[in-house]
Amino acid sequence: MQTSPRTFEDKPATRERVPLLVGITSVSGAGKTYSALRLATGIQRVTGGEIFGIDTEARRMLHYADRFKFRHVDFRAPFGPLDYLGAIEHAVAQGAKVIVVDSMTHEHNGVGGVMDQVDEWLNDRAGDDEGKRKRMFMLAQVKPKTQRKLLNARIVQLGVNAIFCYRAADKVKPVPGKEPEKLGWQAETTSPLFYEMTARFLLMPGADGKVTVNPEHEAEKLTVKLPEQFRGWFKDGMQLDEALGQRLAEWAAGTPAASTADPSWLPLALSSLEVAPDLARLRSAYEQALKAHQWTPQEKRQLADAKDARKNELETRQPGED
Repeated sequence: MQTSPRTFEDKPATRERVPLLVGITSVSGAGKTYSALRLATGIQRVTGGEIFGIDTEARRMLHYADRFKFRHVDFRAPFGPLDYLGAIEHAVAQGAKVIVVDSMTHEHNGVGGVMDQVDEWLNDRAGDDEGKRKRMFMLAQVKPKTQRKLLNARIVQLGVNAIFCYRAADKVKPVPGKEPEKLGWQAETTSPLFYEMTARFLLMPGADGKVTVNPEHEAEKLTVKLPEQFRGWFKDGMQLDEALGQRLAEWAAGTPAASTADPSWLPLALSSLEVAPDLARLRSAYEQALKAHQWTPQEKRQLADAKDARKNELETRQPGED
């Protein structure tokens, strides 16, 4: 039996830094750009460096230039995979630590994107002959999808933290003799990069940056990815914000202190400190809170600030005050 000449090594598995890739799927106006910049700002608290915004949406990201600090890349057509790769590599070369791409949908169906290249190839070789176009459809995808594979591989190899925004489409599946089957909101892409994300979030119409963790439709659930290691963090209606970005970045950095606590526990812990009736029980509540979970450094600061504030209140309370 022939065996491979390669040799391999092994070592005990340890948590190490991994690139943080986050996907946000949203209809227009549900808050994907604003939410992406909030997450990026939180990630930056951990990574340092600059945020780069790669903007394919006619410079709409600049609407938030007074709210967030970031470098703006005005990315216009063509939107081929290699064009996206060029924009991302530019940002990395300029020192980007966090990249927001809004949106990745143009890589699929924008001018010069994958499907546009397929159509152009078929127009050149098959014209209006529908039968010939169908027969050559797979062949027409070879070049743009090879470019797409290169783009996706480089994104992972570069090791940069990135947030990818996708436009959502409300899709249905035709059913012969029946009403179409509603599939729900789906990301407008066929790229497998979508499924390589560390986490994926869905913003429904009117969400204002608040996620839907448990969508109604089965196909729609593929738009959401919440891995087991931090699944307890997320609930329907949770806001995508800086605190969540920081928490995800600490996990991706392999930080042992990255909290895996349910976010709802922090308000409870803070409340226990704010209502402590005396110094002894305040001290006890604080010690119990610290031991209860592996809080992030920011959460520990919040707990310490709440303890100190309550301590000052108790020490300055006048005799006879409740």
